[in-house]
Amino acid sequence: MAPNNYVTLTLIERIESLQGRKKLQKLMFIAKLEGCPIDDDFFHHFYGPYSSDLAERVDDLVERGLLKESSRSLGVVEGVEYSYEVADPGKARLRGVDEKLPKHTVEQIEEVLERVVPLASRNVFELELAATILYWLQKGHDWKKAEVITSQRKSAGREDSRFKSARKLAEQIWQQIET
Repeated sequence: MAPNNYVTLTLIERIESLQGRKKLQKLMFIAKLEGCPIDDDFFHHFYGPYSSDLAERVDDLVERGLLKESSRSLGVVEGVEYSYEVADPGKARLRGVDEKLPKHTVEQIEEVLERVVPLASRNVFELELAATILYWLQKGHDWKKAEVITSQRKSAGREDSRFKSARKLAEQIWQQIET
C-alpha cells in the first residue's frame, strides 16, 4: 500500500468516523506540514488548503470499498456533509501494511498522527483558519502577513474569538514543525 493511502486510511481509522471532506483536507494538510510522507500538492482554495490529489484518492478508496462514505443534507444553503469510516476490507488491508513499509516511515507516520488525530475534535472553521494561516506561513509570509491574508480571505476579524483560537492552534503546530 502506498504511503498516501496508508496515511489516509490510518488517520480516518484512528478518528473512527470523520465528519466532513473539509476537515479531512485540513488534517491531511497539517499532517503533511508536520512531516507525514505524503506527496499531495495543496493549493489555496476558497476553504483554505486543498488537494485535488487527496480528493481523488478518497474517491478511489470509496470506489474500491476500503472507505465507507455517507452523506446527510444540511439544507439548501449549506449543502451536504460527508462522513467517512474505514470499511472492513480497508481495516484488513491496514493490518500488516506496516511490515511492508520501511520501519522509519511507519514510525514517522505514527508520530505525526499522534499529534494530528486529536485535532479532529476541533471546530472545522477553526481548523480552516489555522490551516490557512499555516499555508501562508509555509509560503514564506511572516506571521502578521499570514494572519492578515487569512483574515481578509475568510472575512474573519483577527480579534474574533474563533480567529484567536485558530491563531493559537496554528502557533502550536508551527512550533512543532520548527523543532
